Amino acid sequence: MKLKVVGLQSGPNIEEKGYHGRIEQLAAQFDKALLEVPDADLIVFPELMTLPYFCKVRDETFFDLAEPLKGETFQFFSEKAKAAGVFAIITIFEKDLEGGKTLYYNTAIVISDEGEMVGYYRKTHIPKLSLATLTTDETLYFSRGLGYPVFEIKGIKVGILICFDRSFPEASRALALQGADLIVIPTAAGGEERKNAWLSECQARARENGLYVMGVNKAGEETINHLGSDIKSQFFGLSCAFGPDGKEVAHNLDSTPWKALHLEVDTVKIAETRRKLSFLDFLQGIYIMPIPMNFK
Repeated sequence: MKLKVVGLQSGPNIEEKGYHGRIEQLAAQFDKALLEVPDADLIVFPELMTLPYFCKVRDETFFDLAEPLKGETFQFFSEKAKAAGVFAIITIFEKDLEGGKTLYYNTAIVISDEGEMVGYYRKTHIPKLSLATLTTDETLYFSRGLGYPVFEIKGIKVGILICFDRSFPEASRALALQGADLIVIPTAAGGEERKNAWLSECQARARENGLYVMGVNKAGEETINHLGSDIKSQFFGLSCAFGPDGKEVAHNLDSTPWKALHLEVDTVKIAETRRKLSFLDFLQGIYIMPIPMNFK
């Protein structure tokens, strides 16, 4: 079975345009992608697609940007997905009011080609980084998600990781063990240290699990104003796709914003790769042994 996927490397958020201005930009990129690949099955957006990256500072007003799962962003792209007959993975800053307590998540939503919500994934690894070229603390805003769901899209099993999740092999392995054929990684990443690891991490996740990986990042410089000071983020782009053998299977993008990455998933190639060399052994009874151990 095959699945045609388009990853949209969006540009930076322009604060002056506001939410609706941003939605218009993303909608235009969505439409352009379908003109280029009219038989696309799935469109993937980057992390926090409608918002500026606000996690470098603590500001209570940023919580006002959060929305429910079936909020305005979902409703808008639900209509577009249905009209185009294509699946979409969108991303939001989620406000969850269930259980009598308000929680906030960094969330990806899968929309069907009929405009229905297939399901959602909440980012599980919430970074707090202090690097030479990147300082951020997402724990100020996001609660940790629980679990790694796999979604079926036209017969292909798709898992989602969000940005920092990619750096943890256990997360991608959890998806692979559930039968994932493709892992998509919506991302909003900057910093030289993270840039240097980006391609190798995506490539490794593909090869060690014998599946396809598509990483979709933002690109360009973004500025938000906080208490009169400009807070800048430089997203490095480099949206990429790797096959089950770890080889590049699409022309990986550079740091130019508003570009698209095309990938065709082929389950026959997954089966062939795993037949020749598979790393899917999962020795849970050994891995969870307490460490250190005395083997003398």
